[in-house]
Amino acid sequence: MNRRGFHLVLGALLLAWFFFTRVHGLAGKSIWVDEAITWHYAQLGGWDLVKEVQRFDSHPPLFYLLSWCCSFLFPDEAGLRCPSLLAGLLLPWVVWKLARETEGQNCARWSLLLCATSPYLTYFSQEARNYCLAALWAALAAWILVQLRKSESTIKWCVYGLLLLCCMYTYLYLALFLSVLSLWWIWNRFQERKGPGWGWCLCHGGAAFLFLPWLPTVLQRAGLQNEVAGQMNIGLTGWDLAKTINHFSLGYHDYLSEAFLSLPGQQTAVLLAVLLGGLAVWGISRSKERSLWLFLLLGVGGLFCLLPVRLHYFDAKHLFFLLPFFLIAQAKGVERMKRFALKGTCLGCLLLFNLASTLWYHSASFQKAGWKDLALLAAREGRADDLVVFDPFYIGYALDFYVDKETVLCNRIGPRTETPCREIISTMVKGQRVWLFTSRSPVTGIHPEIRTCIEERRTPVADVGIPSETFPFVGFSEALRMTLFSMRPSKDDQEEVLPAS
Repeated sequence: MNRRGFHLVLGALLLAWFFFTRVHGLAGKSIWVDEAITWHYAQLGGWDLVKEVQRFDSHPPLFYLLSWCCSFLFPDEAGLRCPSLLAGLLLPWVVWKLARETEGQNCARWSLLLCATSPYLTYFSQEARNYCLAALWAALAAWILVQLRKSESTIKWCVYGLLLLCCMYTYLYLALFLSVLSLWWIWNRFQERKGPGWGWCLCHGGAAFLFLPWLPTVLQRAGLQNEVAGQMNIGLTGWDLAKTINHFSLGYHDYLSEAFLSLPGQQTAVLLAVLLGGLAVWGISRSKERSLWLFLLLGVGGLFCLLPVRLHYFDAKHLFFLLPFFLIAQAKGVERMKRFALKGTCLGCLLLFNLASTLWYHSASFQKAGWKDLALLAAREGRADDLVVFDPFYIGYALDFYVDKETVLCNRIGPRTETPCREIISTMVKGQRVWLFTSRSPVTGIHPEIRTCIEERRTPVADVGIPSETFPFVGFSEALRMTLFSMRPSKDDQEEVLPAS
């Protein structure tokens, strides 16, 4: 086989792996937690969807509207995840175009390889959330702006203006990205002794004007963030930065990263982040467009530190829109390696870890299949006068995906207040059975006092847990638990209950 034939075979295998990992299991995973919120919005649809997002969500409604539209074309989970899937399929192509425009053909090839095999991108290409779509808009906006630096045209400015609008109506944190991208444009124009230009001013002015209808909602949500504000913890922030680098490079997810909190695991993770981050920095140092990567990767990260919410410091998924630029920087570092053995070893290790992480993402334990099992069990055993309590409250949307909420488990409550027990006590009726659904994981906050409150007034008569192979890494033996509470039955009137497990 000649060199051209070898490259064709290798490219075909990469393409097959790329499509298979993104499409496989798209409609077979369970809807859970955050994805359930997307399902809830899609059920409303249209103007009702927009109003619900405006009341409760932190981000604008474009992704949810696209999921609602796709749900008419594709059944169940596939429709909800379709916008993310399309974004995940397009993103490697955009990364290749951006890398070729800025760094040349060789770097573009390496960027395409890293992006096509990225397990973190694979994961969010199958999640019914807005992260992957936000990354696509960001990469497209940067690519068009780089082209506009070389040759301006009215059509390109119109496309760029539309992308600005898509960014703002998809993911609010893209405001940080757009701010830094604007600074990069102005800095370059200043170096060339020019002003921003009429096209740039019209695009940003038009996008800002068209975003005005949503601005009151943004300001209102920003005011609510003060409830969880806190001082920046340097140690915590440094650890989150290390996690982000590892996530972007090798696909570690939150569950595995939490396992590194104990020494010497944490030292290993930090050392790995230094090596992987160093590869990106080394690539940037000799890049033709080093100012662009420095502005984006360091500028957005610096602005992120100024947010008044400790939870969001360098959270890998919240910074997912920076993944395309980080991979290009790493690819530039790989390209700069002169020794074939060193380059091959580096790429081999990256691809091997990517393969392992991708297979793990597609494993049964990671897909939270227990939601479907619990929903069907509750539907079979539930009564119309039962009370169902969800902790946290939004996991109720996950069960709605599988259970007809109009006919079973009608009396539902999802504590949203600071005093959930008071809400539950005021809702319970004498003699009423109570179901408690709990999602216990490192990424969901539960209220332990809710279970204590119910146990003081009811007796647990059935307890079903869904074990997970994932959670023992971080001290959890199960992901989901469903408990049925009832009044203690008398000897003469035994109540039929589920078998305890």
